[in-house]
Amino acid sequence: MKTITTTVILILLLIIGITQPLISISHQEETRTIKIIDAKTGSNSITLGTNETIVPPGGHPFTVNITLEGATDKLFVYQVAVKFDRTKIRCTAAWINRNDPNFVFYNYRSIAVIPNAEINNNEGYVFLGASLINGYYVNISSGLLCQISFTAIKTGKHTLEILPSGGSPESFLAYTQQGNLRDIPFNTEKFFITVIAAPTPPVASFTFNPPYPKANQDITFDAEESYDPDGEIKHYVWNFADGNPDVTTNESIISHSFSKNGVYLVNLTVYDDSGFSNSIYKEIQVGQIPMIRFGYEPELIMPNQTVTFDASESYDPDGDINLYVWDFGDGNTTSTNGKRITHKFTKKGVFRINLTIYDNEGLHNSTSREIFVGKPPIAEFVYSLTITNGKYVVNFDASKSLAGENNDYIVRYIWDFGDYNITETTSQTIQHVYLEVGEYPVKLIVYDNNGLYNSITKIIKIQKTAEFDTKILIAAGITVLVITITATILKKRRKTSFPKKGRPH
Repeated sequence: MKTITTTVILILLLIIGITQPLISISHQEETRTIKIIDAKTGSNSITLGTNETIVPPGGHPFTVNITLEGATDKLFVYQVAVKFDRTKIRCTAAWINRNDPNFVFYNYRSIAVIPNAEINNNEGYVFLGASLINGYYVNISSGLLCQISFTAIKTGKHTLEILPSGGSPESFLAYTQQGNLRDIPFNTEKFFITVIAAPTPPVASFTFNPPYPKANQDITFDAEESYDPDGEIKHYVWNFADGNPDVTTNESIISHSFSKNGVYLVNLTVYDDSGFSNSIYKEIQVGQIPMIRFGYEPELIMPNQTVTFDASESYDPDGDINLYVWDFGDGNTTSTNGKRITHKFTKKGVFRINLTIYDNEGLHNSTSREIFVGKPPIAEFVYSLTITNGKYVVNFDASKSLAGENNDYIVRYIWDFGDYNITETTSQTIQHVYLEVGEYPVKLIVYDNNGLYNSITKIIKIQKTAEFDTKILIAAGITVLVITITATILKKRRKTSFPKKGRPH
């Protein structure tokens, strides 16, 4: 019996051990470098513009890749921070494309956690990162960490550089070794930008606060975002459109108040050291804007059916609403003094209805709603799970999704698999591989030939139960076999050990 028990334990340990993640062979320690390279050319520098053209408003856009070069073991989390001169460079976007084959965590992209990037153009830095969960890590020789887009707004030579560990914000690469979190030593390389241009006028820009001021309340106007691509701004000229004289100043920030409610079109003109100028207008509403809301009926709308839109719940806290402007999203716009209006849509589709209301002081507010004309499709899917080589393969079938009407048909399926992977297809069936057990909210959106859509979400439970049960059954089968063989052997031994005519005395 002791022999049978030992055999079963060894079999179970062997079977369960197979289910653990395989650990790849470690690389030798070597110098690693975080590089900033041009996304198009792979170079560590870029030249933007020509001597014959001006710097375009908003600057020259460009995108860089942040890469890791050099063998790195057990990488499971990283964060990268890039520093830039905020007066010359602006960051417009930063992201990690988990579906890029060069992404360092590409093989485990479904369990990579990627928080939103933090972009700070006031202080001149951007940082972002990613991590793997549940103890997974990678051994790599090189890979893509992230991508960042910038605009260069000033002529001259500029640089991007990686903030080293200990910087603010901290930039680091980390990995586990014997259960400890450790920084990975690395070198960095700068990225060089050269911007050349013909003489270029300045760019005017300003903000104001508070966004909805009251009469006689001080308002701060801030033009610090104004800049001159090839020189300096010398002065700012403000026209507040309230009958007061223009204000000329060398300062980028100024305060002003309006004596009565109304809508004012404020103009800022900036002048640079070469005598060029540029202007910008912004509307400011002084006073309490009207509150807006509308509904419609019937809920199910068909082509050429009369639809009633009702804005009677809109109101003005300190006056009266005297104009309603309806944009029905089908090329028709109607202005009326009444709270209700009717409209007919001639075809099926999705229409965005926009309502703007104006009060007796000219103050206004807007809102919009999306409506369906026609019966939307019905979204439905089924799925089946198989486990192959430690991977969880799920086959999804959306053939039970139906168009809303017989003469319509579904043209597009968008699958959100709940693991950060989203796929669009025209096929009713699709296969997806999950790397981890867990519960995943799978969302299917179906679109018909009229643009109408509908969705359904189901929680998919990925469990090791099926695989584990199979192995237990195998183990149980082997156990039964071992028990049977052992019992047979013992039985034979009993038969051959005793005399034919009885037991020994």
